[in-house]
Amino acid sequence: MRMCMRYVAGMVLFVLMLTSALSLTCAAAEQVTITMILFNREEEAKWQQAVLDMFHKQQDRIRVELISSAGAASAVAKAFTMAVAGQPLHIAYADPNDTIGWGMQGLTIDLEPYFQRDAKTAPLKDFFPVMVDMHRWEGKLFGIPEDLQVQSFFYNQSHFDEAGIPYPDASWTWDTVAKNAARLKRDDNGDGVPERWGMRDPQYLHYWSVFWAFGGELVDNPKRPTKFTGDSLEIQAAFAWFHNMITVEKNMPPINTIKGSTAQHLVGDQTVSMAIGNSLYMQDALKFGTQVRWDVAPMPKGPAGNPAMSNTIGWVIFNNVPNQEEAWEVIKFFSSEEAMRLAVEMRGTLVPHLPTAIYVWPRNFNYPESRMQFVQAVDTSRPMPIVYGSGLTAIRNNFANYTSGKMSLPQALEAMKAGVEAWIATLPK
Repeated sequence: MRMCMRYVAGMVLFVLMLTSALSLTCAAAEQVTITMILFNREEEAKWQQAVLDMFHKQQDRIRVELISSAGAASAVAKAFTMAVAGQPLHIAYADPNDTIGWGMQGLTIDLEPYFQRDAKTAPLKDFFPVMVDMHRWEGKLFGIPEDLQVQSFFYNQSHFDEAGIPYPDASWTWDTVAKNAARLKRDDNGDGVPERWGMRDPQYLHYWSVFWAFGGELVDNPKRPTKFTGDSLEIQAAFAWFHNMITVEKNMPPINTIKGSTAQHLVGDQTVSMAIGNSLYMQDALKFGTQVRWDVAPMPKGPAGNPAMSNTIGWVIFNNVPNQEEAWEVIKFFSSEEAMRLAVEMRGTLVPHLPTAIYVWPRNFNYPESRMQFVQAVDTSRPMPIVYGSGLTAIRNNFANYTSGKMSLPQALEAMKAGVEAWIATLPK
């Protein structure tokens, strides 16, 4: 009888252990759904889906659901709105000023522990350090680079040949640009509105690197601004250069007044001869074919050199979402060499993965001739300061108002200072 009782007890314990093991196995095999914002641009969305198809084939536990930003101003705006509303996605992307801004507000998690843990085994070890650092703030990492954007100086070779001007090279200064813009401009009917501008007004914030070339800074600390420093003689000189180009000589259109992309104007309709752009603009320019001859050169120099502005979209993981470890696995896969190569092949994108950028990206093209200039500029490039929201609006609006003649320089700088310092006062302490 005692032996029978022992047998029954043993069987019960075995069944309990087996049930527990099966429960753990089922739990481990249970699928996890990670939500991820869908890219806006068609070629980027196709790449994103292609990478996810590979990811889903390699494992069956993590499934990624793409969330469209249709109806929102942008994918970045959609992700931010959802986070603020208490319905955050797992993964989104944004520029460093947003990724760090979101991190400062506690909306996204610090990825530094994951990054350090997987530094030796993940493909992230081969990323350009300067690109990773763009998303770092006070020892925390709020984004993982997805692409690589760095400036060069674009020019239409046919226009230079027509005007008998040697092509831009490393000896060019911003004074050289201004002098030659006058020779490249064409106002055939004499109505004061050029049919061809000597230089395009810089899209987005590409004029910022000219401030640096003149030795100017608009804020004291690029990662943690505490005061406005744009009332310096160096900033005044940089602003005056644009004012002269736009309002006095009329060799450049007023900031943000002509529609269409830099690539369209330089290569498509050829209504500009020179422009500041980055590696994304090269992708756009190539869509117009190679019938129009154009190339890129180093950024022109100012009194303080010729730093190029760099940027990189970064993946983020929002706070207060479950399965953050699985979300990190998705980001790691998007950072893999396989995904990076696919980005080059499908999008033509210059990527933050150093071996792919150096050995794969240049071979994907046969134009423009000097395309390696983008890669060569990375190590000495500089990211834009972390200024966003109302602070960035104050800079953009007042810079445009002064350079187009709507405000005097003292008025513009005073208004800019008030807007930037009001924004600084709202930052987390």
